[in-house]
Amino acid sequence: SALGYDSMIDVAIDDNINLYKTLTKSKNQLVLKQSKNILYKNSSSFLNRLRKKTNNSLVYDIIYLGQPFLEKEIIDGELENIAMLLSNFGNSRVLIKPHPRDFKGKYDWLVNCNSNIEILDEGISHLPLECLIDSFKTKVIIGFNSSAGVNIARTEKNILSVFTFELPEEKFLLDGWADGRSTMNKDLYVSKYGNICVPRTMEEFVNVVKNRLLQKDSCCDTLKKHICFDEIDNLLENNNVKPH
Repeated sequence: SALGYDSMIDVAIDDNINLYKTLTKSKNQLVLKQSKNILYKNSSSFLNRLRKKTNNSLVYDIIYLGQPFLEKEIIDGELENIAMLLSNFGNSRVLIKPHPRDFKGKYDWLVNCNSNIEILDEGISHLPLECLIDSFKTKVIIGFNSSAGVNIARTEKNILSVFTFELPEEKFLLDGWADGRSTMNKDLYVSKYGNICVPRTMEEFVNVVKNRLLQKDSCCDTLKKHICFDEIDNLLENNNVKPH
């Protein structure tokens, strides 16, 4: 199930409380405000363990973010649509990061049909991409509608996040989205680095991604984020919340 929907979770930490409280999962939860940027401190040991767990090189031209439009089902044409989007970029190396609510094996067809596409190891695929991104060298993140893509664009100035929800070719996905628990606030798709794009035509989509892939600058010059669990501990303590 999706992170946050577990009935055992009674405290949520988010930097946009008003948006979070519009979600069904926020009911009966104590919602605390905390900037994600402050939490990214000293994750080197975790990233080193991740590198040891992953046998192949962690260099990908594109990371594609999975989206669970339907629970335990695939919208007719969904995978073919992803293949069509990615086919515009030749043999660019692509990593698919499944959503925590995506069912196991959902993207296997894409991998079996495309030698340049891989799926993130399921042992770590349930973790937020924000916690993993420093382990990868990538230039472009593509997704339909993802807070992870927004968060990363706001902290990784050299990574371009591209969202496809306004493409005419994606309308059938939006129409078939039966989740009913997600809110799309288009005002959130901004970054002070100007590295968030919401193209409205396929031509614009292809051009913006290709242009970024062709750029020679470093794709891993990050803002040196680290995860600091002391920040979370202090936040809970200040709000008189005791961990289970």
